Amino acid sequence: MVTTEQRLILEVRTVTGFGGGPDKSILNSPKYLNEFGYQTLVVFLYPPEDPGIRTLLSRAQEAGVEAIAIPDRGPLDRRSFGELIKICKTRKPAIWHSHEDKGNVWGLFAKRRCPWIKLVSTAHGWWADMGVNPWKSKFYVYCSKVALRRYDHCMAVSDDLYRLFGHWGIPNSKTSLIENAIETDRFARSLSRREAKSQLGLPSDSILFGGLGRLAKEKNFAAMIRTVVRLKDRVPKIHLVIGGEGAERRELEACIAEHGAQEYVTLAGYLEDPRLMLQALDVFVLNSLTEGMPNVVLEAMAMETAVVCTRVAEVPRMIEDHRQGLLVDIANDSQLESAMLETAISSELRESLGRAGRERVLERYDFRSRVQKVAQVYDAILSSSKHMIA
Repeated sequence: MVTTEQRLILEVRTVTGFGGGPDKSILNSPKYLNEFGYQTLVVFLYPPEDPGIRTLLSRAQEAGVEAIAIPDRGPLDRRSFGELIKICKTRKPAIWHSHEDKGNVWGLFAKRRCPWIKLVSTAHGWWADMGVNPWKSKFYVYCSKVALRRYDHCMAVSDDLYRLFGHWGIPNSKTSLIENAIETDRFARSLSRREAKSQLGLPSDSILFGGLGRLAKEKNFAAMIRTVVRLKDRVPKIHLVIGGEGAERRELEACIAEHGAQEYVTLAGYLEDPRLMLQALDVFVLNSLTEGMPNVVLEAMAMETAVVCTRVAEVPRMIEDHRQGLLVDIANDSQLESAMLETAISSELRESLGRAGRERVLERYDFRSRVQKVAQVYDAILSSSKHMIA
C-alpha cells in the first residue's frame, strides 16, 4: 500500500514557446488531483534562451502549481536527464507521467535508476508536425512505440490515438481513452459579443471569425485567410483574427499582404488569456490538417460561440454536424468557404450552434470528471504494486 505522502506525480513535458493545449491540462490538473490524494510536480524541459518558459512558469505560479524548468539542449543532453534523476531520487515520485516522445524514452532510463517509479504516458498527438519534419517525426514516433510497450499505463486523448496503441502491441488492459476537458465555470460567457468586440477595438457590427493556436502548417491558417478574402465581397463586414505565435508568422503576414487584406485580417499574436477573443467571435474556425483532441474547440463551445471545424481526429466525436457546429472535410477549401458563408449570413444559426455547443461541453467534457478518471488510473497502478516506495 502506498501512503498519501508518497503519492507524488512527476509530470514531464518538453515545451517550446508558450506551450499548447496539453500544458493547459497539466497545469489545471493539480488542484483537482489534490482532492483524490495526489500531489503534483511539473517539470518543463525547454530550449535554452526560449523566453516562452517564463510565461509557462508564471501560469504555473498563478495556478498554485509547483513547476521546475530545466534547460534542454537536444535529444542527447545528459545534463537535463541528470537533473531529472536528481529530482526523482530526492522527491521520490510514485508515478512518472510523460506527455511526449522524449519523456517517454527518458522514463525508461529513470526507472532503471529509481525502480519504484511507475510509468504513465498521455498521447496528445505528438506527431502533429509529421509533414513539417517527417524523418524526425517518424524517428520520435518509433521511439515512443518501443518505450510505451514497457509502460505501466498509456492514456490517449482521442480515439485514433487510442487505437494506435493497439497497433503498437500495447495490451488493452494497459490503455485508456480519457478525452480532453475544460473548466466549464472558467470558460463561461460574461460579456456580450458587442462588448467583447469593443474591448478588442473591433467594430461591434463586424462578422468576426477567428482561429487560435500555434502558427504552424498543420493548423492551415493560410487557407482560412484565403477563404475570408474570397468571402469579402459577399460579406463586406467580415473580419478574421488569428491568435497565437509560431514559425509560420512570416508566411501568414506575406499571405495577408499579397491579398491586400490588412484591414480585415489580424494576427493578434500570443494571447495570455483567450477568453475575451472567444467571447468576441461570431464563429470560431478550426481548419487543422492534424490534431489530437483540440481543447480550444471545447473552450469556444463553452463560450457559446458557433464553431466550424475540419473532420479531424476526435472532432467528429465532439460535434454533430449542424447540431453543435459545422463540419468540413480536411483541406477542402470549398466546403470551408460554404460553411463560413452559411454561418456568416445567419445569426439564428450561430446562436443555435452556440447554445448547443455549451450544452454538449457541460454534458461530456467537464474537467473535474476527467481528472477523476486519471486518478483512478493512478489508483489502480499503485494498488497493484507489491512493494512500498523506498
